[in-house]
Amino acid sequence: MKNKLSSLQTLIALLTIGILAWDILLCLTRHMRSLPHQDMVLTGSLLWLVSLFFPQQSDDDWAGQF
Repeated sequence: MKNKLSSLQTLIALLTIGILAWDILLCLTRHMRSLPHQDMVLTGSLLWLVSLFFPQQSDDDWAGQF
């Protein structure tokens, strides 16, 4: 499970960085005035942050400790 989550985090981060690099390239070559995929970059960043702070660990049995 942890390996799947780690690969998903890596994939989301790479896609977000790729889209951001493409938008910056478009802005530098003056094809666009603003970032055309701004919503996608923000969504990818939020998904990546949420996956970092809230990992799904099903093997954590805290109820049996009491």
